[in-house]
Amino acid sequence: MSELVPRFNKPSSWFGLFGPPGLPAPLLARLNGEIVKALNAPDVRGKLDENGMSVIGGTPQDFSALIADGITRYGAIIKAAGIPPE
Repeated sequence: MSELVPRFNKPSSWFGLFGPPGLPAPLLARLNGEIVKALNAPDVRGKLDENGMSVIGGTPQDFSALIADGITRYGAIIKAAGIPPE
């Protein structure tokens, strides 16, 4: 893809969890902490590593920034390619 589209970086796949709008901050913080803890448990991390997955497990703000970056980056590529919305 990078040969066809200038400045295109290798895309990555990710998995994330979303909650409903207005999720109370204390609940969001607790869920995030428990999920990150589970992702870093040796057995879980080992199984993910075996399957070629890297654990990031950051903050909700990090995840929001990742999504915003993808929208900006891939939106520009889609617009430049003239791909219409369906």
